[in-house]
Amino acid sequence: MNKPLYCLAICCLMCCSLTSSYGQNSNEPSSIGRTYYLSDVVVHTRPGTDPSVQDVIIRDGLIDQIAPVLQPPYDARIIESDSMHLYAAFVATLTHEGLAKEEDKERQDVKNPGNPTYEQAGITPHHQVAERLGSSKVVSDLRGAGFAIAHVAADGRMLSGETSIITTQVVDASRQRLLNAEFAQYARLRGASGRVYPSTVIAVMSKMRELYRNAELADAYSEKYGQDPSGMAAPNHDEVLQALIPVTRGEQALYYRADGVKDIYRILRLKDDLGFDLVLAETKEVWRVIDKVKASGSTVLLSLDLPEEAEDIDSTDAELVAWHTRKVEAYQQSLTQAQTLETAGIPFAFSYLETKSTKVHEVVKKLIDAGLSHKTALAAMTTVPADILGLAKVTGTVEKGKMANLILTDEPLWSDKWAIKHTWVAGQHHVAPVKPSNKKGTPAEGLDLIGTWSYALEIMGDQQTGKLIIEEDDGAYSVTIVSDDEPGDPDTIENVQVDGKQVTFLYSLDQDGFTVNMEFDLEFGEDTFEGTIEIEDFGSVDISGDKQDPEQ
Repeated sequence: MNKPLYCLAICCLMCCSLTSSYGQNSNEPSSIGRTYYLSDVVVHTRPGTDPSVQDVIIRDGLIDQIAPVLQPPYDARIIESDSMHLYAAFVATLTHEGLAKEEDKERQDVKNPGNPTYEQAGITPHHQVAERLGSSKVVSDLRGAGFAIAHVAADGRMLSGETSIITTQVVDASRQRLLNAEFAQYARLRGASGRVYPSTVIAVMSKMRELYRNAELADAYSEKYGQDPSGMAAPNHDEVLQALIPVTRGEQALYYRADGVKDIYRILRLKDDLGFDLVLAETKEVWRVIDKVKASGSTVLLSLDLPEEAEDIDSTDAELVAWHTRKVEAYQQSLTQAQTLETAGIPFAFSYLETKSTKVHEVVKKLIDAGLSHKTALAAMTTVPADILGLAKVTGTVEKGKMANLILTDEPLWSDKWAIKHTWVAGQHHVAPVKPSNKKGTPAEGLDLIGTWSYALEIMGDQQTGKLIIEEDDGAYSVTIVSDDEPGDPDTIENVQVDGKQVTFLYSLDQDGFTVNMEFDLEFGEDTFEGTIEIEDFGSVDISGDKQDPEQ
């Protein structure tokens, strides 16, 4: 893959690889091997505790030390963190993100709609979502929103398959991200497509009871056969029933999507009848049945998919006014149902099935503005999901010895202006991309940035040269990078920030499953510029250049 600054990125990757593997023999796994030092950072240990100013050392993928005063290790990369805020990275309790796009399948004719195959009926608990995990680019949005761990389920109909827990690391192969390939089962009260059984909600519930009871019988028969097979036929290992046996044994929970109050009633009825461990997922309208949900002991994953806010109307039509009033009330109840659960003492996390990770913080801020406490909001994204997923000893809080799943923000979470600046996933460091600005750049008076500028830099003895072509369109600036080594393969960066003499932008390069982020911070004069490139997981490199004569 030819890219501008390709050799620079390769040198960085080689350096990181050599650093992480130094001192190991060929039969040992590579160490994560990066050390980071944060000084005078405001540490938020867990939801509800008072933050404190500490120094923090991250080493080999773990939180190594936390103390008021620490000496930076000789091999540490020092992160500018004075007065910034350190939190545990978020845990997505249930999401469809992280999966590679599935190829469209041709619709097959169902010869016997009353007795279709499991696949035709949407009954596939034997399918594993681990087989569909996507590339690093697929999970980049999750990581960018501060999520280090995600519980991923495939979308489907009645039973779509086993869920998996992954990290959002950048890796060579998707399976390296797996923490648990067979964690739970995901279910819906959604019938088969077309006139195929089971197509109605009642039919789906009936089929669920049938499958569950048959799985119990199959399990009991296999156990008896294993003790003494005399006079018994060999067990019939139906793949669907075998996949449901961990649920019947209580070894796996059923994550049941509950889109409304009717779904909640029906799913709780199934739980009462069958006795499985229930997680109410993507739950809506829970305020209507608070007492029943609390009595059931079920885990609640609250939907962040809010209804559309009602616009003001100017009408005297009684029916229209009544409809509008109901719509306004429904929206307000959706905003306050998190607070209602908090007041009722029901622990909950969030479900992300219908809300993109890029929109999560916007929605959570609305819930906080409607009355949800910061403590409970943070718990719903860190400690509660970590506990639900059985990862409380590994992640969810900022404590010595835990996995270095962390986010560093410039302001406290959900304040009026805050942003994630750095993220660590299992100790792997990521610099937040520079966000596009709606404001037009304002260069210093008399400074003409437009044109072609040469650049030169040196890394590990390798001289790199090329051109930066700066253009402007209606006040918005862009920079095109052209390497002298690969002049035919330029890259253009749109989200360029201009402030006086300063020009900053982020350049990202993907290579062999790794993403290298390079943050350019340049200061321009009339005919020259100089600055630095902060290279993720490597350090800082000096860069300088001159403005080229347009006639040359």
